Amino acid sequence: MPSVLPALGLPVCGAVVDELTRSGPGPVFAVCAVLGAGLAAALSSRAGWWWVSTSAPITVLAVASGSQYLAHHDSLRGSALATAAARWVVHAFPVMAAALLAALLVIALRAVLAPRRARRAASGRGGARARRRSATATAGTATEVAPATTAGRVPAQRSGEAD
Repeated sequence: MPSVLPALGLPVCGAVVDELTRSGPGPVFAVCAVLGAGLAAALSSRAGWWWVSTSAPITVLAVASGSQYLAHHDSLRGSALATAAARWVVHAFPVMAAALLAALLVIALRAVLAPRRARRAASGRGGARARRRSATATAGTATEVAPATTAGRVPAQRSGEAD
């Protein structure tokens, strides 16, 4: 849920600011949409990467066209609405592409850096934070100690245990 907030909230805020300062989605909307897609990709889980990357262009188009329709709904009827909708798609396309590229870039960086972080944590070179994480992960697990053998004798198996 936290990744939905920047994905939707930033483009909506940018569209509102641009609508109040000029007549339609402009540079503030574009920057907010790209930042929102990138931040959503950074906050999402690995399973959510698909949803973030596919929803970025749809979110941009929905917010851009929705803000334009809400601001000018009284003059948009019939063929004027169809013409305006085509214009909204054309004008939103570069922002949709930039938002998608930002999301894919963040996802690619996270995918490349994730195995590196796991290797560093496993090797003990991850720093204090990685050591704390591994210490808390193993703190609750009990370790079994094998019984000591005396004079080469193998301890007898308990009933119910398999070889």
